[in-house]
Amino acid sequence: MEPTIEPGTAFLAGMLHDIGKLVFLDMAPDGYSRLRMDAAHICSTRIEEKHFGMNHTEVGLAYGETWGLPFEINMAISEHHLDPDVAETGLAVVTGLANALSKH
Repeated sequence: MEPTIEPGTAFLAGMLHDIGKLVFLDMAPDGYSRLRMDAAHICSTRIEEKHFGMNHTEVGLAYGETWGLPFEINMAISEHHLDPDVAETGLAVVTGLANALSKH
């Protein structure tokens, strides 16, 4: 049986899952804003990798680990774009589904 996801933990994962985008925005505000607008219908991770050499999930994970965030939160940040069958935690799956749902 899958462990229960605590609402507060799910909320925190939802708030932090795209933290890497804020890092890119801070590093290159004009360039990243243009990049996001130009790539509105393309997978953001691929465009970020092409432009920055890494994507927002990798940057977010690095920051999460540096800040000492719990493993589950770091996996939600790192894996929210992965196929649910590949994600390591239920929280990563829920975060990814909520992210996808919020776009529709």
